[in-house]
Order: sequence, then C-alpha cells, then structure tokens
Amino acid sequence: MSGAAAEFTQKSYKKYACGEKARQAQKTLQNTFAASSAKSAADEQKLLGDVLNTLNKTDSGRETLETLSDLGYKIQFRNMGKRFGGYCNYDDRLIVLNPARSKNFLAIAVVHEGRHGIQFASEKKNAPLFEETRVADMYRMRKAIEADACAHQSAFAYECKDVVPEVYAKQKRDYPMLAAYETELEKTGDKKQAMRAAFKSWYDFPPYRDLYDDYYKDNGIVPAAQEGKKSNDPALFSKEYPVRDVVDLCLYRGKPYMTAEYLNSDKPNALTAEAKKEIKAVLADYAQSVAGAKLDTSVDKTATRDKDGKILEPAKMQSNAVVLAKAAQKRER
Repeated sequence: MSGAAAEFTQKSYKKYACGEKARQAQKTLQNTFAASSAKSAADEQKLLGDVLNTLNKTDSGRETLETLSDLGYKIQFRNMGKRFGGYCNYDDRLIVLNPARSKNFLAIAVVHEGRHGIQFASEKKNAPLFEETRVADMYRMRKAIEADACAHQSAFAYECKDVVPEVYAKQKRDYPMLAAYETELEKTGDKKQAMRAAFKSWYDFPPYRDLYDDYYKDNGIVPAAQEGKKSNDPALFSKEYPVRDVVDLCLYRGKPYMTAEYLNSDKPNALTAEAKKEIKAVLADYAQSVAGAKLDTSVDKTATRDKDGKILEPAKMQSNAVVLAKAAQKRER
C-alpha cells in the first residue's frame, strides 16, 4: 500500500536465458538487506532468501525483482506487529517487510509494494504533492494505484498456481481480485483483459475501498488542512492531477492497460454522502481561514454511493480531451 497509509496497513525479460537477469537482481536485492536487529539478522536473511526464491519462480515475480533492482531499491525488515506485511518508502527507494509474516505472504507484499515503487518512479516530475492535489483528483489517483498494485498481485498469485500453490490458494480465498483475474483469463486467454478485470474488481471490495476512502479523509485531507491553516499556505488542494497521468501510472508490460473513460466513471470516483459532506466542510474551513486560498469544489463532481457501494448519483468528472480523443481513434482503427 502506498505512502503513509502503507506504514500500517511488472515487461517480461525473456531475453535472458534461464532467468539470468532475475537471478542477478535477486542477488543484488539480497545484498541490500537490512535486518530489524542484529539478533534477528541470520533468520531474516534466510527468510528474505526464501521470499526472493519464491518470486523467482514466476514471470511476474522475476519482473518485480529486475525492475526494483534497476531502480536501486533496497529491502529492510522492520517489526510491525502481526497485522501488517510491509510498505514502500518511495522517497528513499525502500521496501520494508515485516519479519513476523510468512515467506509466502511477504512474496505477495514485495509484488504489491514493488508496484508502488515502480508507479512513483514513473510519475511525472511536475506531479503535485498529496496536499497540493484537488481532492477528487487525489482520490482517483490514489485508489487507482492500489487497484493496479492488486491487479499485479493477482497476476503473480495466478502464476503461483502450480509452482507455489499455497500462495495461489490463500489469495484466491481472500481476495476477489484474483478470482476476477482468473475468470477473465480463462474465458479470453488475454492477460491484459484479465488485468483490467482484476483492477475493476478492486472497487467492489469493501475492505480496501472503504479503508482508503476513510484513510485519505481522516489521515490525509483533515491533517493537511489543519497544517495549511497553521502555516497560512494558500496552495493546498489547488492543483490538477490529470487523468492521463493516472492512466500512465497503471502499466502492464510497460504500457497502459486502463482507460481514461473508466477512471472517470462512477466507481473509481465514488464517495458516500457523509464523507463528501465532511470533506466539503474541512475544505471550506481551510479556504475561509487562509488568505488567498481557493475553495476546492472538485468533490462535488464525484459520484455518491451508499455504504454498500451502490451508486446513488453519477460522477461528473471532466475527461481529458486529448486522452479520450486518442482512445476513440484507436477504437476506430
């Protein structure tokens, strides 16, 4: 999971015979390892070796190892209790893992958190910071990168079906994104279509959808507004995060697999009426309290859903004309 939220909660390289590049990447990442303590170093070094060996058994896992190694990522173990598996610190290019979790769980965590590292490495240089971004754009982007990470996680778990069946079985039991991926792949034989199906199913999974809706409200928007008032910063919640840039963060084999049309549709942009009311009050208070601050009304364009995810009012997101025009041209070919 991305950013602060994650602290508490892949282009195939077939030109290298027998996974030569992936083996080198595994060695590189193993050498970057930092243990949670000197006492635990030997056990954690072995655990990391087992995790990396599991990843190296699949195409998706090898891709993750290679890309993280190319990006200069390091792996560190840190005790986080029994609940949390890990997170990605993309500022320091660090994947942090919880040594209390199993090797199979941590293999999934590396794929998921690795996607966040890869996403942010490809983010536009002028991309606005979290607190600078209009609220509706922030939600669209942040939830999309979670959906993308889970789609890649699903592809990896599916590839484990024969080589590490216990990884596949647990993901299939607990995460509907894998079921969506598998159903679409077995129906069409198209991995890109399967990725899309897994991505879309994320928005129908309440444990994640509701978590991020609440987290970014309570631990993102609210404290950012409070800090903005304290520092008299008028630039918060003012910058666009274009849908075309979100599309470019969600890649499969190096190319976008989702569309601007989908990312501007209802489910990727839905909040409950209660959440919208609370957010609007926070934004109004900030704008009224800071000289020069402009009121962010973007949340008015998001869809309204009930607590079960049913859309009550449609989204009114402004589509990026260039992206949609290109998509239309491709459909006509």
